[in-house]
Amino acid sequence: ASKTQFIVFKSRNKKIPEDDLAVYLDNCQVNPTDTVKLLGITLDKHFTYKQHIEEVRKKCHGALGSLRRGSFYLHADLLKMGYVSIIRSQMEYCSSVFSSASQTHLKKLDVIQKMASRIIMHMPHDAHAEPLQKQLELETLEKRRNDHVVHLVTKALKNECHPAVTELFHVNIDGSLS
Repeated sequence: ASKTQFIVFKSRNKKIPEDDLAVYLDNCQVNPTDTVKLLGITLDKHFTYKQHIEEVRKKCHGALGSLRRGSFYLHADLLKMGYVSIIRSQMEYCSSVFSSASQTHLKKLDVIQKMASRIIMHMPHDAHAEPLQKQLELETLEKRRNDHVVHLVTKALKNECHPAVTELFHVNIDGSLS
């Protein structure tokens, strides 16, 4: 009971007297919080994913430092492998969940990939990153997020996932989803 978290999800303009809300569980008072961590994703009460993306960004900046230190000794292929396995995997964990976050927040993750491409290619910090990403064959994070969402929806429509997910989708006679 002492580890239980309680959050009220609501739109920004919806006013709820949160000071008066409390849940009692086994004589333990649980008060609402602004964020909860669930399976590695930080959810905030407005579903902006701002704090989650900020936490991922900070973690990835630390790993970029390691990548930069290794860039003096490792070939670009090994640096790319390190980026994809250590850094990009952090940015893509549950990306289909937070793909609806604002572009302002999501661009913070794009900056990390741009920084990594400069490090991998041994380029200065102000070098244009797009040609480097093409040369490294790194798809944009946005494309990878969109592809992942499409993959998940396709699996749901083919009944290749948990029935609870499949039930979220209904294919109309004209082929559209509802």
